[in-house]
Amino acid sequence: MSKKKITVILFVCLLALYGYFNNIQISEFSNIQQATTAIIPTDVMSDNNLSNVTEKTVNQQTSNADVTGDIDTFSCLSALAYDIEEMEALDEKINEQFQKIDESFSIEDAFNYAVFATPPKDKDRLDLLLAYQQSSPSNPIVGNGIITSCIKSPDDRCTNETIADAINTDRNNGATWLSAILFYAANKDDDKVISAITELEKTSFFNERFGEIALSYAQALEGKADTNFSLNAMSGIGKSASYYLPAYSPMTKWCKTDINNIGKASYCLSLGEQLETRSKTLISTMIGFALQETVYEAQQNNDARALVNKRSEEALKGSEAFQRVNLMIMLDERLTRSWLKNIDIYGEIGAQEILIQEAEALYEQNDNYLCSMVYNLLDSF
Repeated sequence: MSKKKITVILFVCLLALYGYFNNIQISEFSNIQQATTAIIPTDVMSDNNLSNVTEKTVNQQTSNADVTGDIDTFSCLSALAYDIEEMEALDEKINEQFQKIDESFSIEDAFNYAVFATPPKDKDRLDLLLAYQQSSPSNPIVGNGIITSCIKSPDDRCTNETIADAINTDRNNGATWLSAILFYAANKDDDKVISAITELEKTSFFNERFGEIALSYAQALEGKADTNFSLNAMSGIGKSASYYLPAYSPMTKWCKTDINNIGKASYCLSLGEQLETRSKTLISTMIGFALQETVYEAQQNNDARALVNKRSEEALKGSEAFQRVNLMIMLDERLTRSWLKNIDIYGEIGAQEILIQEAEALYEQNDNYLCSMVYNLLDSF
């Protein structure tokens, strides 16, 4: 055991003993209402419904976090106990686990291998995704992964037919059409870019499935590696960002080229507004702001540009309460699961507000003393 780990464990244990011997009062937990919508399938929910549900959920301080059942008192301690060297070793162990499931014939394991395993030396991510799609052609994460892979690494297999098949896995999702827009922009196909923007505007929901991918990664490792769920989920976020968030530069370049063309500017402005108001990830939202500013700057519309800039700054402001609870996402599995699910429903900003309320409710209940103690300690910094 490293000195870093021992120091952290002793520090936390001493704090726990201090609280115990000083008879820290544990407040009674008032019943937490379940969310007005449990986790709603994103493929059957419209943006209008989402906005209404978000407002109602936040106002009622409801919670998606699981506060029932057995809770491991020392679950927070296990997450605190990892040091850098051990994390590197765990990364190797996790990769070995994904390599092993290549031999499995189950659909779930095949999906995990295609999406998360490090490709063999003679293959790349696109090879794994295309192979999976041949046997299971309707998975939306794989479909979008194919498009984003084709954006980042042009390949002869990335034909219009391949992209069309990938779009069909999730064609009512605005995020799918965003990926298609980026692919067509990278290939300088103006007509298809414009057509895809029009299709995006028609979609009933927009979900990059960022939280779903991270949760899938963590769940794939449950029972297969001696790791912490929350830390695995954080690693899954890295996987989601590196492999499955698209490269936005083709779109920004497309809009900046010939931006004084009124027709083209209107499409770029529309796309920017769609990303600002409908996307779930903060990076997509910020790209939406950037596209709008590009258009307004070219039009010398300083007033409109200033308003967009103001909304952009507001979106980037993280509340102090969220900074406090942010660490708890990595320590408390209940918050980890709930936060990742909420990202795909309410977006990163909405999920932050709900997370703050969930943390307050969970730690008032105080059924995990160590997590509650760490949470309250953070208020001192």
